[in-house]
Amino acid sequence: VNRPGVTVLYRRGYFGSRQLPAMNRLEMLTYSRITGAANYDRDVPDIGLTGTLTQDGTGVTVDLVITATRLSLIEQAGRRAGTLKIAAFAGDRNERIIGEVWQDLDLEYTAARYQEVLTDGIPHQMRVPVVGVPTYMKVVVYDHNADLVGSRTLKIR
Repeated sequence: VNRPGVTVLYRRGYFGSRQLPAMNRLEMLTYSRITGAANYDRDVPDIGLTGTLTQDGTGVTVDLVITATRLSLIEQAGRRAGTLKIAAFAGDRNERIIGEVWQDLDLEYTAARYQEVLTDGIPHQMRVPVVGVPTYMKVVVYDHNADLVGSRTLKIR
């Protein structure tokens, strides 16, 4: 290379792994669905979400209500159960991600409580630590059993 100001970096060798790690299809699909919804410039309404944000010096707390009517909670022994994957991304005014949290939300309801949840929704709170000044939060919920995703962008006032 004969260009001024350019430095060439190289490795003396490459050592590949003899055995590839096992692929987890569920984790790959979940990650793909959540990041796809997170990068989409609009809200995804397949799973309804509402929320409010509270900001403190080091983070943002998100109080969510997740609409349960389209969720696929499987009936087992008189109870409804399932797991949702939830991700929350805090962004600054330049749309850079300055904080994120990923959580699994395990759900299990009696028949009576399930009817209440269908009417009132599922409350859930998350705290997202941030490094910078957040201006918005994008929350994404994914239900693997139903293969549905919902997202909502909330502005920080």
